[in-house]
Amino acid sequence: MSGTGARIRPAGPADAGLLFEMTLELARYEGLEALVSATPERLVRVLSAQPPGAFYDIAELDGQPAGFVAWFQSYSTFEGRPGLFVEDVYVREPFRRRGLARRMYANLAKHCVQQRLSRLEWRVLAWNSPAIAFFRSLSVPVNDEWRFGRMTAAGIQGLAAESC
Repeated sequence: MSGTGARIRPAGPADAGLLFEMTLELARYEGLEALVSATPERLVRVLSAQPPGAFYDIAELDGQPAGFVAWFQSYSTFEGRPGLFVEDVYVREPFRRRGLARRMYANLAKHCVQQRLSRLEWRVLAWNSPAIAFFRSLSVPVNDEWRFGRMTAAGIQGLAAESC
């Protein structure tokens, strides 16, 4: 990887403003700005919770914040063991194509090995050919067979009203 000053570090509550700024950059890149309801204050709460609601790692290159990965523990019923799910990975434009995304995933893979987690998984938008190419460079097949569903607040409220 170019740039010997690269490092990946865990994010803490003090990083909430930076993480929010990069989240907005990611949303702009994906054309999803209208969906962002996160706030720096909400990120502080997520990162301060015990256990944390999610984990973030920040990639730095030569001391500059270059990107982040957001992840949480998942679970495999078939394997009977936890795994790790990557919610988002983002590298800022000036720092792309320098190996940072690969380094963030390698860091997560090491975490999986250390914690004996069963899998490391994520989703990728169908139009995001640079990301798909990146995952293929890791020799990871992109699964076209699985679809995912998402119920948002209104749907959750409606369904919850049906509970016994």
